[in-house]
Amino acid sequence: MKTTFCLLLVCLLTDVSVSAQTLTGRWEAEEVSLEITTILKAGILEVKQPHFGSKPARNRLVAEFLPNGTFRMNGESGTYRQQGNEVYADVHGKTEVYTVYRTGDQLQLWAPNTVASQNQQERTATAIMMTRQMGMQDKFAFLQPTDRVSSIRLGTRFRYIGEGQPTYQSQSNAYSAPNRVDCVVSSADLDRIKERVEAVTFDTEKPKILKAALAAKRCFSTDQILALLALFTFDSDKLPLAKYAYSFVTDRENYDQITDAFDFDTSKDELRTFIRNRR
Repeated sequence: MKTTFCLLLVCLLTDVSVSAQTLTGRWEAEEVSLEITTILKAGILEVKQPHFGSKPARNRLVAEFLPNGTFRMNGESGTYRQQGNEVYADVHGKTEVYTVYRTGDQLQLWAPNTVASQNQQERTATAIMMTRQMGMQDKFAFLQPTDRVSSIRLGTRFRYIGEGQPTYQSQSNAYSAPNRVDCVVSSADLDRIKERVEAVTFDTEKPKILKAALAAKRCFSTDQILALLALFTFDSDKLPLAKYAYSFVTDRENYDQITDAFDFDTSKDELRTFIRNRR
């Protein structure tokens, strides 16, 4: 975990600081996340299923990213450049590549796989160790030493705190885009996800397919999640999916509407409690 981004995650949990961003302006870290992807059997196929845990950032780090391709964070400085939804950050002579998802005034920055070179047993052991280090054992209680882990990534969610609207840094041109949303799921994307879920023969495998699709696209609206939950009949299937999907919704202020997908008040109340605890 000796990467620039890992240093960022450490500083969010302790007191160190390094990072980079794809948008100019001032951003405050609100939440740190851990993604552990396991390999599961779905019929004759192997399916990669991401699992997520998150917690509030212990220290409210503020990062400032400038149009000239430099950034500052708590006394540290470096350079960055954007190519599509990837950011190349140069800090202390070392380059790291991060994936960026941006909606409204929210920004998610994800590090590359931190254990790509380890063997299967080491990956799983590292995953379990990281859940403990980040205090997320309860969110990953299912993880066992015999599980197959394919990747581990660290993420941070930032909130824009600059004046006015965020300014985008696209290639070499900076421009203001107050209403632009970079991360969206189109109607065609949604239809393809529905078809993929409905094509699965066994109902027990459908949640795995949907979770993988949610994690791959990441930027859904509440209405789109409602449409996907409609593919399932029972609250016992829909409730865990609704909780899982919360991390990938761009209009969290509307997520209370997801209770319309449930038949029983107990399910609705449980989701409301979940949402309240995440805000």
